[in-house]
Amino acid sequence: QVLTEALDRVRTAGATVAARVSPQHARELTPTLLAAGVEVLVVQGTIISAEHVSAEDSAGEPLNLKTFIGDLDVPVVAGGVSDHRTALHLMRTGAAGVIVGYGSAEGATTTREVLGIGVPMATAIADAAAARRDYLDETGGRYVHVIADGDIHSSGDIVKAIACGADAAAL
Repeated sequence: QVLTEALDRVRTAGATVAARVSPQHARELTPTLLAAGVEVLVVQGTIISAEHVSAEDSAGEPLNLKTFIGDLDVPVVAGGVSDHRTALHLMRTGAAGVIVGYGSAEGATTTREVLGIGVPMATAIADAAAARRDYLDETGGRYVHVIADGDIHSSGDIVKAIACGADAAAL
């Protein structure tokens, strides 16, 4: 009830109602979010693939994003990614948008510690934009939005992200 009321306030204000879930909790939380009126679902994790495997998944089975997205009546944005292959893989699941990056670089994620690497945002965005071009050719014109999420500290960073191929930037 509290969630529904909160989302109603967002909708009444004229904004699109969106909610973010982690891949390991997507199956569990999405029905409640949809019942509350979510219009866009964001499935975002530090490391994500078209078939997410997590020990925390209460169902005990991997979340197959292609099946999961195909069963929903709302657009799904998925991410974060940092390379061409993963971006293209997520586009092929039917995602309406792909998030490039992992949010704020200052303590919000453990990607560098978990993977032992970091990918500069300009390179990651350019890779995802190239994947989108490949996907456009592959599908005959299905456009997937690329959203930069991370290392955005000024208006100049937004401009750079768009110049590298992003459609939007998460702030």
